[in-house]
Amino acid sequence: MTETLFVINPVSGGENKSDLIDLVRESYPHADILRTTGKDDDKKISERLQVNSYQRVVAAGGDGTIALVANRMHFSNIPLGIIPVGSANGLANELSIPMVLQDALEKAMTGGGKPFDIIEINKQWHVLHMADFGMNATLVRRYQNDDHRGFLGYAISGLKELPNLVSSNAFEMDIQNTTHQLESNFVIIANARRYGTGIEVNPNGRVDDGKFEICYLQNISFERFLRQIMDNQTFELSPFGIHSVEEARFHLKEPMDFQVDGEYMGTVDRLQAEILSGAVRLVY
Repeated sequence: MTETLFVINPVSGGENKSDLIDLVRESYPHADILRTTGKDDDKKISERLQVNSYQRVVAAGGDGTIALVANRMHFSNIPLGIIPVGSANGLANELSIPMVLQDALEKAMTGGGKPFDIIEINKQWHVLHMADFGMNATLVRRYQNDDHRGFLGYAISGLKELPNLVSSNAFEMDIQNTTHQLESNFVIIANARRYGTGIEVNPNGRVDDGKFEICYLQNISFERFLRQIMDNQTFELSPFGIHSVEEARFHLKEPMDFQVDGEYMGTVDRLQAEILSGAVRLVY
């Protein structure tokens, strides 16, 4: 009976994964391999986990693939290894996962699982890395609909959406029995410290402390946002608020774009977020 399941996204990062599949088959000939197709992947993964007693699961892809697998494994106590082969590997960078294929495979198969928190939002979305509403989520929406890729594509998407990016929105934030009246065009619900671009927005973030951070900027310009991404800077804290919490509620005056781990989820005007402490055991 096989002890390991590999879930491989064959199209993540725009590159063929035949080398990875060959390496897995050569190194672990008895492992199960499940290729994602974009159709009913969550159901297929859940079925494999239900009928097999795996001792380890490995996800190969970008942040979206890792989240897809992790969210089928809440509180299962099975170690989940990561092979970062996506176009965006923000979580792997955050956790210092090796980017060399052979090294990543060895780490995924030999490392021990560590408790890793997940943020649950509106009882339907689960955040491993970063979620946000406002400016960045609008860019994610536009970016997913454009043909341009990479940082240039991100910048072009921003220029097309510039009028929408500069407008802020009033909202209420309920945390720790206190209601805050705020206004911002960029609010982050962070489980980690930095985005996949490398820009750090949450210096004190940890993925295993049983808390998440709410980070908000007050009317940041798109020009400044791009400049800080290009310079790989930490956002200055003077116009920037950070709250470390276990749960929070948001009530937005107007609906805003919302994204989770790089995937656009639509517009929202109400959000309820809470931490699921140690929900998965990641290998890092």
